[in-house]
Amino acid sequence: MPLNEKFRGPLPPQSDQGTALPFVLLLGNHSSGKSSFLNYVVGRTIQTTGVAPTDDSFTLVAPGPVDRDQDGPAVIGDPDLGFQPLRQFGPTLMHHVQLKIRSNINSNFLIVDTPGMIDSPGNYMGLLQQQQQQWQQMEGFSSSSTNHVYDDSNGTVMDRGYDFTGVVRWLANRADVVLLFFDPDKPGTTGETLSVLLHALSGMDHKLLIVLNKADQFNRIHDFARAYGSLCWNLSKVIPRKDLPRIFTMCLPVQNRKENLTTTTTTTTTADNDKDGGSTENDTTSSKAALQDLYTARDEVVAEVRKAPARRMDNWITTLHDAVAQLLMHATLLEEIQTRYNRLYWQYKVQELMAATLGASLTALVALYGGNWFLAGAVTSSSSMLVAALATSTLLGTGGLWWYHGQQLQAWQHASYQRDELFQTFLSTHSRAVQEGDEYVAAIWQRIRPALVLALQQQQQGASTLPRVSNRELQQLQHILQQDIPRLRRMASPPHYGKV
Repeated sequence: MPLNEKFRGPLPPQSDQGTALPFVLLLGNHSSGKSSFLNYVVGRTIQTTGVAPTDDSFTLVAPGPVDRDQDGPAVIGDPDLGFQPLRQFGPTLMHHVQLKIRSNINSNFLIVDTPGMIDSPGNYMGLLQQQQQQWQQMEGFSSSSTNHVYDDSNGTVMDRGYDFTGVVRWLANRADVVLLFFDPDKPGTTGETLSVLLHALSGMDHKLLIVLNKADQFNRIHDFARAYGSLCWNLSKVIPRKDLPRIFTMCLPVQNRKENLTTTTTTTTTADNDKDGGSTENDTTSSKAALQDLYTARDEVVAEVRKAPARRMDNWITTLHDAVAQLLMHATLLEEIQTRYNRLYWQYKVQELMAATLGASLTALVALYGGNWFLAGAVTSSSSMLVAALATSTLLGTGGLWWYHGQQLQAWQHASYQRDELFQTFLSTHSRAVQEGDEYVAAIWQRIRPALVLALQQQQQGASTLPRVSNRELQQLQHILQQDIPRLRRMASPPHYGKV
């Protein structure tokens, strides 16, 4: 958006450019079944599967007339696919991206398979501390914070060679459906997974599905309860709500696993029933019913995945609304800061002009009429000395006042992007929303604050050098939010009785 570039807004570069095809993003720990699920959905064995990590690349699987593969630089360099902005994450990422075009697959959309997340929980705590230190540096605006992204001496951990969380956030913003897989062995305990949930998938609940895969591996109900409870406990760390989102417990139709489950279940229940004098028939029926529940959940997940093309327009409108809301608040706060700065600036200039005018007038009177009237009978020859003294005093006084006001403006400018002062500015421009407890406005404020701080910090010559926010530009953004986006919603919404 041109306005975002003009105002140094909060939107990422080229955020208004979408991908050529609707796509589904698959995330999860290694060996959680992402690749197996992809193969199941498209109806072909495309991705290699296994218990150990089998792939360290972002793999894009797309439908096409013939089978063909492309490497990362070619994929990211393709102007039609829409993945060019991934270049910002560096050459290492570019060499860990691949495109697989396959014919005769059961999909009309793109599926992105991601590397499995395999780090330890300790890295997650370290990442939280690093995030806090970055914000503290931003609040203090030390010189080192400006080069934080590019300085290897600041302790930044890049164990993949690129910003994995940033890449996931970029992809998730443009995806139409996001699936986050967990498996029974690692139910959400990896720090990288929790980091992705906290920093990359925040605010995307409307298109995020959490899947506990391979649930048919459980031989006992208490094993399932333990894994499910562990997953909920880990999710509660990063989802600050009492009610957790639905977790789809499912499995894929693997024949060997199914036979193993049936054999193990039959053996276990037979031994238990021999002790209790019961029969195995009811237990076998219960096992089949439990498997049917897993298959039903799997079908629901697949159905949501196949809705990706239909959800494309809704997600695009939602993204547009979110982007315009952020840009409007950024511009509104920027305009308020500029107005306050200009008001203080001209107030100081008026004081300097009054001081200079008063001094110049007094000097002119003494020069024209002599010093007798002012000195009350003193020697007339001292008038020239008095004129010189008054002129010097006027120059020094005005210059000193100008220097003092310059220091005051610099101090005000520095205070304007401090956290407390920015919050007061936000309260003055959005007082009604704050009084009504508008959580959406509060969430937008939290998201645009770092970008606003950075825009103000970069203006070393004062707020007057910031791009001027005109009323016309604010009205344009308000018109998009209040008129254009609701019209698009009506056009995209399905028929219903309440539709105008």
